[in-house]
Amino acid sequence: MGIDLEQAKQKLLQMKRETAEAIRQRSEQSNELGRDGAQDSADEASNDYLRNIMIEMNDRDARRLRLIDLALERIEKGTYEICMECGDDIAPQRLDYRPFARYCRDCKEELEQSREVDD
Repeated sequence: MGIDLEQAKQKLLQMKRETAEAIRQRSEQSNELGRDGAQDSADEASNDYLRNIMIEMNDRDARRLRLIDLALERIEKGTYEICMECGDDIAPQRLDYRPFARYCRDCKEELEQSREVDD
């Protein structure tokens, strides 16, 4: 039995909303760091460190948003369940666990060995 595409779409849209909200909140928090009064050098260093962590988290989430958008496009094109590497089906369990997966398990493992892959 294949995956319910409407359910997958709704799950992806929910993930997109939550991820975008997390980015927005971290951006606001990052902008507020250090605005609560006088800062000594330790406070500034701590704020810089926290700001860098938030930037890294937002970068990771921005990549996730791109993968979610690609998955939504693949649903519209009718290629959602097809591995972008080999053309075989992606297991429904994999798509249920990671709805923005682009590769079947075998291709993902091969790609991870040769280079970094996001999904």
